[in-house]
Amino acid sequence: MAVDSRTLSGIDHQAVVTAGRRISWGAVFAGTAIALVVQVLLAMLGAGIGLGTLDPAGAGSPDAATFGTGAAIWWALSMLIALYVGGWVAGHMAGIPQKADGVLHGLVVWALTVLLMLYLLTSTLGGVIGGAFNVLGNAAGQSAQAAAAAGPNALGGLVERAREAGVPVDAARPGGAPVLTDQQKAEAAQKARQAADTAAKAGSHAGIWGSLALLLGGVAAALGGSSGRPKGVLVAR
Repeated sequence: MAVDSRTLSGIDHQAVVTAGRRISWGAVFAGTAIALVVQVLLAMLGAGIGLGTLDPAGAGSPDAATFGTGAAIWWALSMLIALYVGGWVAGHMAGIPQKADGVLHGLVVWALTVLLMLYLLTSTLGGVIGGAFNVLGNAAGQSAQAAAAAGPNALGGLVERAREAGVPVDAARPGGAPVLTDQQKAEAAQKARQAADTAAKAGSHAGIWGSLALLLGGVAAALGGSSGRPKGVLVAR
């Protein structure tokens, strides 16, 4: 408990606290809640600004790459701000004057906030992906039933239409099923390799920059916890 040091001899205008408790979970949870709310508010603000730049009826909208880069930068900045604020709240509410304890409170807020954000993100994505697979499964089942009802005559008709359009199609398979030529197979394989290489590079860049953003978030939370700790107090051992 803090005691006014003016009642103590030799100490002026200071407060004395007892160094027993090293962590305040109430302060950590409060800082985490504040960090999440600030993140949501900034994300909504960024979405409003970003959508306001789009012009579907005209040609003034930014391209997909520019829009995606701007969204990623805004997300990183908003996360840094939210974690700094959350760390500051935790360090201030903990009431522990030592710098190391303030930093650790900020880091615990950072860890808890990241875990909660990952949980919410994976839960949301899991629900969306599960619903998408259900829709695709139903559509595939209906398409298979329609193809079975149409029979091989429909495939033969498709082959004839393709030939009339000038598309090179080999109908040597029984039932008139179209067969790709060697050139078409090579082009399809090349496109598949290019798509896989592009996806791998994008995933690598996202992982590297995401890790850097998380580390910077930890630094911001630690700085917030350090700056939010109470000043002008002495620790009684």
